[in-house]
Amino acid sequence: MRIDPGMSALVVGLLGVSFLIPPTALADTGQAAPAETSAPAEPRVVLVSRPSFAPIAEALQATGRSRLHAVAIVRYDAAGVVQAVRLDPGTGEQAVDDAILAWCKAAILTPGTAGEGRLPFDLSVDDSPAASIAELPEIRTEHFVERPPMKDLIRTFVETGRRGGSLELGLEYSVEGVVTHVEVLRSSGNATLDQAAVDWTRRARLRAGDAGRGRLPFKFGLQ
Repeated sequence: MRIDPGMSALVVGLLGVSFLIPPTALADTGQAAPAETSAPAEPRVVLVSRPSFAPIAEALQATGRSRLHAVAIVRYDAAGVVQAVRLDPGTGEQAVDDAILAWCKAAILTPGTAGEGRLPFDLSVDDSPAASIAELPEIRTEHFVERPPMKDLIRTFVETGRRGGSLELGLEYSVEGVVTHVEVLRSSGNATLDQAAVDWTRRARLRAGDAGRGRLPFKFGLQ
C-alpha cells in the first residue's frame, strides 16, 4: 500500500467517536483466506452482505404497485462474488427487474464452493427495510464491549484513494451480544470498503442483554 506523503493522519468517525490515526500506523497486514465450506444441499443462496433495498422499493413505487415476487438465479464464485444473475420469474416491470438484478450483483454470498442457487424476493413497500432505516436505533460506543482492530478497514479506505467518505450498516444481535447479521443500508459507493466495514462489524461484540437491531454509521476523512 502506498501512503500519500501529504497525508498527516486519517480520521475515522465511528460509533460517535473520531479516531486520528497517523500514517505510520497503517502498515500492510496479510488477509486470511475465507474458510472453505461445503455447498449447501438446498440450492438457495446465503448472503453475508445485503445492499440497501431502497432502489428496488423506489422502482416498485413508481409502478404504482406495493408488492412484488421474483426469483433470482445467481451464479457465484468461491469468494461469494456474484458472476451472473437472471430472473425466473421476473416481476413483469423492467425497471423493477433491473433494480433487482443490480441488487443481486452488489450482494456478497457466503464464501466456499462456487455454484448456482436461487434467491427469492417477496417484498412489500410497506414492510421494506428501506422504509424503517431511520427508525433503527444508532449503535454507539457504549453499546460495544469488544471492538476488533481497525487496521484492515483503515487500509482499505486509504487504498480507495479518497479523502473522505461514509457508509451505514444495519446489524442484528443476539441476547449474548453476538452480531448475527450485517447488511449495507447506505453504501460508500465502493464495494470493497463496504465489505471491509461488514467484516469489521461481524467480529465486534455488543453488551449482553436484549436481542435487537440497529444502525452503525461510519465516517472517514483525511487530514
